[in-house]
Amino acid sequence: MLEARTVGFCATGNTTAKMSLLQGATLSKIIGRHGVETAKAYVEGNREGQERLIHHCRANGATVQRENATPTRRPARSLAR
Repeated sequence: MLEARTVGFCATGNTTAKMSLLQGATLSKIIGRHGVETAKAYVEGNREGQERLIHHCRANGATVQRENATPTRRPARSLAR
């Protein structure tokens, strides 16, 4: 759990923190405005950020649980072009 000030401060509203790379609408906008290569760089940057945060949590004794997510809808355009 990530807290704003100190552990137990309840800034999260007593919920757990979640990270997700599912951003279909955002990616569609990026592709439309800046192209597929920029969208790929955006996704890679988000993956790297997620991995850094996971590493930081584990290095500091925080429990990390990873699960595969299933998007509820397909993005408008694929990055696999």
